[in-house]
Formats: sequence, structure tokens, C-alpha cells
Amino acid sequence: MMYETPISLTIEGIVYVLTNEAMPGIVKIGRTSGDTVERRVAELSRATGVPLPFRVAVARRVHDAVKVEKALHIAFGRERVNPAREFFSVEPFRLIELLNAFPGTDLTPEAEAAAEREVKKDEPRAYEAERSFEQKKRRPPLNFEEMGLAIGSELIHVETGDVIEIVEAKKVRLRDEVVSLTRAQQIVSGAPYAVQPGRYWKAADGRTISEHYEATYPHDDDADV
Repeated sequence: MMYETPISLTIEGIVYVLTNEAMPGIVKIGRTSGDTVERRVAELSRATGVPLPFRVAVARRVHDAVKVEKALHIAFGRERVNPAREFFSVEPFRLIELLNAFPGTDLTPEAEAAAEREVKKDEPRAYEAERSFEQKKRRPPLNFEEMGLAIGSELIHVETGDVIEIVEAKKVRLRDEVVSLTRAQQIVSGAPYAVQPGRYWKAADGRTISEHYEATYPHDDDADV
């Protein structure tokens, strides 16, 4: 009798990490076998009890999406908020670094833009609520000196390894050009639009600029939000 050799199935797809301003410190890890993630982002953003839309922190097309997603779930298993849900209490940059270590194609810029368009179809004012929420938090602009990062210090991009130098309280030098951190992120990523840069750059102590910012400018719990 001849036995057939079991076939190991691999499914190419997109593994993604989502964040939400209303849930600081919490991320969602997911995957899709389709070509895009925007429908999933829109579905989650429409869910009852979710006051603000989700954002794409990273999206990557990989050869075996099931295996990669499982690897992330195992790596951050202790940070899982609920065993029945794919939400984790972890800084996004840690997932960005690990996911981008897998061979594949980065789809983050286009995924984030497409997700925003999809969400706006169902709820045109969704991002107005997000902007209003951010404004009510009354957070000051990023200032390297106030955050304890000295002029002359270097920052490293968590995905590409690009190095920039802090040259002013609010400016960095990238490839002999003095720019804002937001502009530096746009240049390095090649994105046609600006995104929040803090999660993509880390200081010599290993903490991201976002982490330094949160430590320097904590949320005002007494603020009228």
C-alpha cells in the first residue's frame, strides 16, 4: 500500500499590526489572505464601543502568513490581553522590528492610506473625532532637549537602521539635510505623506522617541477630555 506524503500548505498573505489612539499601549496583531487590510481596519473601527478609528502601524506581505502571525503570538504571548482576542499590551515598535525581520514586502504606507479612505467611506467624520481627541490631550510639541536627548545624540530607525543626528531642540540631520523628525521619517520611508514618526526612531538607550515623549509629557488625567 502506498501512502501519500502529507503536503505542508503555506498561505501567502499580509500580517499587520494596528493601533488606536483610544487604547494607548494596546495593539492588534492580525493577518489576511487577501490583497489589502483596509476592510479589516474599517470593520474594527465600526465596532460598537470603539470611539476612534484604528491605524496601521505596520503591514507586511509574507510567504507564510499563518506561520508569521503565530510566531508573533508566541513571542508576545505574555502580553496578550485576552486569550480569545488578538490584542496585546506591547509597544508597536517591538512588533514592527520583529515583523520586518521576516522576508517579505512592506505595505505600511499604502495600507495606512487605503485604510483611512475605507474608514471615511462609512464614517466621514471619524478622523475629525481623532484629531479633536488629540487636541484635547493638550500635548506639547516634541522637544529633544526637554526629553533629555542631548544635541549631538544619534537616533536609529527601527526598520531601516538609518541614523540621524539631533542638531536642534526640534531638528535632526539626515543625509546632510536639517529637517524635522516627521520629515526625516517621510524621507526614509518614501511615503508620499507624513506620519507620526516617534515610534520609528529609537535613542541610544533603546527607547523610542514615542516612549521618551510619553515619559516627558504624561497625559493630564485632570484635563477635560
